[in-house]
Amino acid sequence: MAKTERRDLSTATKAYVMAVFCLGAIVIFLSVSELSQHSLRWQVDWLRLAGLTLISGWLSVKLPSRRATISISETFVLAGTVLLGPGVGAVLVALDAAVLCTKEFLLGRGLRREQVAFNIAAPAVSIWFAALAAGLTQPTSAPELSPAFVLRLALFTALYFILNSGLVTIPISLEQREKPLKIWWANFRELWINFAAGASIAAFAANAKGVVNLAFIGVIVPLLVVIYVTYSWSTKRVQVERD
Repeated sequence: MAKTERRDLSTATKAYVMAVFCLGAIVIFLSVSELSQHSLRWQVDWLRLAGLTLISGWLSVKLPSRRATISISETFVLAGTVLLGPGVGAVLVALDAAVLCTKEFLLGRGLRREQVAFNIAAPAVSIWFAALAAGLTQPTSAPELSPAFVLRLALFTALYFILNSGLVTIPISLEQREKPLKIWWANFRELWINFAAGASIAAFAANAKGVVNLAFIGVIVPLLVVIYVTYSWSTKRVQVERD
């Protein structure tokens, strides 16, 4: 049987995707430039987080709606942003998105070139601007879990969630000609749980002397595996009930 040809994206959607991609490319370029200016010891810290992000990125779960994916790698993305600044967060989330796109390809769910470009750029834009808006502009070494820090982390996480889900909602709305809020409510509203869980663990990481060592990995990895198994099991149950 011949494969069904994909419908071309509308002009408005293509323009929107291109705008987000260009903005994301600028953010990633500025972030990589910033990373290259730090010391070797600092590079080791962010490369550890990059490795954890790349590995955990494969443990993602596609939601029944097929329009959103949850991943435990958000923990390391959020921790990297809090500890090392928005530049690291933008690069980590771009790497995570690249892993998700690769996984989709290997599973036979190839994405359009526009989708790949958008999926990598949009999260980078979201986390970078969210961090700046929340005042996380500089690396933070082992911050205390004070009310001020918790509030700033909550604000950053909320802004990141809203920006990221909002950017994804718009092209779907343009293609389906439905109200953005309706699409967001049906597909993305429950993702806040994943972001909140990631922020909570990121707070622990930030408070653990500001380093990601073997002791931290040994404590946090089992918890992340449990979260992944729970996500996977819950999604399969929902899918079975729908079928």
